[in-house]
Amino acid sequence: ITMGGSVEGFADMMNQKATELGCTHTHFTNPYGFADPEHLTTAHDMALIMAAAIQTDMYSKISTTANYTLPASNKYDKTRGLQNGNKFVSTTTYAYEYYIGGKTGFTDLSGHTIVAAARKDGTTLIGVVLGASSSNVRYEELIKLFNFGFDTYHTDSVSPEEFKAIQDSTVSQIKSGIAN
Repeated sequence: ITMGGSVEGFADMMNQKATELGCTHTHFTNPYGFADPEHLTTAHDMALIMAAAIQTDMYSKISTTANYTLPASNKYDKTRGLQNGNKFVSTTTYAYEYYIGGKTGFTDLSGHTIVAAARKDGTTLIGVVLGASSSNVRYEELIKLFNFGFDTYHTDSVSPEEFKAIQDSTVSQIKSGIAN
């Protein structure tokens, strides 16, 4: 028995989860990303899905593992190796020290794509590149996006007291604006 009972059933489960994550412009028709005019998403929705994926340590562990050896099983007598083709993991040219997980893709319709996350000094960024002209371009552009984000933005902690003061000030300004 397969999860979802069929390709369509699994795609229905994916669509349900996408909706739960807040995706509003995503419709899956298959679980593997094969090109289909009805199989659609947006950069925003892919970022929402990646944000959910990186919440699990197992996703990041799998996504950042360069090689994995499958043990022998009842179907295969010998061990088998799997290599991660993501160049953030598999090459030194595009290795990115802050990379914590991602997924690449390619179809004739979408071009070379990637959605990935990076974490530096407590700040987590998610980047999406769709329609890149080559595999290398998607990595080059995403590294530029990550570097821009880390150079331009930072995360500040706000104490509950500070938040309450800002909240009270905002509510006061709104009430004053309405009254006027």
